[in-house]
Amino acid sequence: MEKFLVSVYIPTYNRLNLLKRAIESVRKQSYKNLEIIIVDDGSKDGTVEYLEAISKVDKRIIYFLKKKNTGACESRNIALKNASGYFITGLDDDDYFLENRIEKFVNFWISLNKKPVFLYSLNAIKRETGIYSPNFFKTIFYKKKISYKDLRIANYPGNQVFTTTNTLREVEGFDVNMPAWQDMETWYRILVKKKGFAIFLNNCSYVCDISHEHERITNLDRHKKA
Repeated sequence: MEKFLVSVYIPTYNRLNLLKRAIESVRKQSYKNLEIIIVDDGSKDGTVEYLEAISKVDKRIIYFLKKKNTGACESRNIALKNASGYFITGLDDDDYFLENRIEKFVNFWISLNKKPVFLYSLNAIKRETGIYSPNFFKTIFYKKKISYKDLRIANYPGNQVFTTTNTLREVEGFDVNMPAWQDMETWYRILVKKKGFAIFLNNCSYVCDISHEHERITNLDRHKKA
């Protein structure tokens, strides 16, 4: 039973082919009760035309167009403001989900008696030579429960978490003035604000693609531009 709507936000900028793969990976999720929110940061590569077309094919897709390029953090915040889901999670436009990602997160959350502030997992890495999952020892010994103090040591959650939309709204989303580490800073503020903990889900279902020629989406912000 898929009673919870899950919002997935995708910021994008001038990477149409990669964006298509990202969106398809969400559309093909085993968990179907989704809304897919794409925020375009002023692309000029056919992205707008693609979004117009794909949103007519799949009504779960909504998109927003920014006239001025202002970076990924503001794009994420636009998606957060317009999200309807009980849960929310993110996807960078150059990465993609494996098909059971959302289902695993929702089911794990439901199974927990004491609810965390958010859930996190490890990522697989796509290089030119192939896709590499975390090795057995990293998975076994990775920190399974964290507080804000643990983020002073390492960014255990990485670039994406799974949480309630209200939780992310309580901290007003991502700080557009942060030149780097915007994700970790946001997770830190959530843990401090909620005075809670986050839990690790051993489900490596997010593929972080570093094989392409483009910059990471987080680097494509106004602080990096000449």
